[in-house]
Amino acid sequence: VTKKNYLSPSNLYKEAEKRIKELYWIRKQLENRIAKYPEGKIHVVKSKSRIQYYLRTDPKDKSGKYLSKREVNKIKTFLQKRYDVDVLSHINNEISILEKFIKNSDSSIQRIQNVYSNNPIEVKQNIEPIDMSDEDYIEQWLSQSYERKTISEDLPIYITEKGERVRSKSEINIANTLFKMNVPYKYECPLELANGIIIHPDFTLLDIDSRQEIY
Repeated sequence: VTKKNYLSPSNLYKEAEKRIKELYWIRKQLENRIAKYPEGKIHVVKSKSRIQYYLRTDPKDKSGKYLSKREVNKIKTFLQKRYDVDVLSHINNEISILEKFIKNSDSSIQRIQNVYSNNPIEVKQNIEPIDMSDEDYIEQWLSQSYERKTISEDLPIYITEKGERVRSKSEINIANTLFKMNVPYKYECPLELANGIIIHPDFTLLDIDSRQEIY
């Protein structure tokens, strides 16, 4: 199924959802903390090699009250307040961007996939898609033919719920569990290694989210 021009699965939207949940939580913490700060804003002035702090409690006061170094706790409080207010502004901006991004993310992915997947099978057979639905991807992956290893007729017969013959009780348990969990798999599908040797892993699974094979 995978081609060089095939659109790879992306965790971009899941990461965006994770990010915005964290931002919501941090925003709430900052809003609660900012509400408890005393009135006023600190103004930082760099004079030659010195840093001076001025507290402004009146918006009309352009200079403010000078804070001496001995007022370290007050300085720390208002510096933290200034930082929290600035960070909150940027967090709100990012939340606004992500909310718009996430709102249409699922439909955007589906629209691209459905350009292929909404077609009849006769049409699909004549198209090399850039992307497709998970259902179509699974169907194409399972439809790829391969030669299994021969199972000797003198061995015990174990038939899975999928109707396949496997070699052992442990394999039938694995196969039936995968089948019940709707995990796409192939039994003893050949795999060519880098050195050219061909092996037959017991089970080749398809990770639907990443669309990668697991052996």
